[in-house]
Amino acid sequence: MKMVIHIPSSVHDPVIAKTILDAGVEIDVDRANIDATNGEIVLEMFADPCARVAHTFERQGASTLFT
Repeated sequence: MKMVIHIPSSVHDPVIAKTILDAGVEIDVDRANIDATNGEIVLEMFADPCARVAHTFERQGASTLFT
């Protein structure tokens, strides 16, 4: 399953690393475009942990979308 993560400029923490550690899930970064103003990450993972991973990103200030 693919998930799109939007990271606003207000988030400065390493959200990918924190999500992997907090959710305990391996994720595959399909592509990422991150700069000083915002970012977008496309992840691919198994469907089972998607809700947990999305919640972990959202707790850090990012928004998520499943595709």
